[in-house]
Amino acid sequence: MAVQPHSALTREQRSRGFLGGGSEPRLGALGTPGAGPRRTEVDAAEQDHIRDRLQNLRTVVPVLAEELASARRQTAELRRENDRLVQRIRDLQRSSSPRR
Repeated sequence: MAVQPHSALTREQRSRGFLGGGSEPRLGALGTPGAGPRRTEVDAAEQDHIRDRLQNLRTVVPVLAEELASARRQTAELRRENDRLVQRIRDLQRSSSPRR
C-alpha cells in the first residue's frame, strides 16, 4: 500500500492511527522487520490526550519564546551597563591613583 498524505487518508484510517493496511511488516529505524513500535493503533482517548497536549504546546511555546527573547534583550542591556560601569571604575582609579 502506498503511503498517502494525511489529508488523503480516510477518517477510519486516521482514527486507527496508522497509515498501512496492516499486511506489510513494520520496519524499525534500521529497516529491520519487527523492530517497529509495539503497537500501531492509538485509541481515541489517547488521541484526544495527544491533541490536548499539542494544543497546550502551541499555546505555551510562543509565550516561552517571547520570555526568552525578553531575557536575552535584558541580558544584553545589563552587559552594556556592566561594561560602562567597569570602564567608569577604571577611569576613577586612574584619576585618583598617585602620580609619580
